[in-house]
Amino acid sequence: MTQEELAVRAGLSRRTLIAVEAGKTDITLTRLLSVLSVLGLEIGLTEAARTKRRPRESELLEIFGEDE
Repeated sequence: MTQEELAVRAGLSRRTLIAVEAGKTDITLTRLLSVLSVLGLEIGLTEAARTKRRPRESELLEIFGEDE
């Protein structure tokens, strides 16, 4: 599929598509979803990782054992 075909099917101009590919402009989520749909792709959302904390001493001992 050419850039022109993708742009037409997704409902945006070839110039806009080229600018997005080059990182020179952004598009709306709606337009992004259109482009992905034309390409047979989709995006999904996942829960963000919880705040990381340092392991407790007992957890480290379970992993590494005690030094003698």
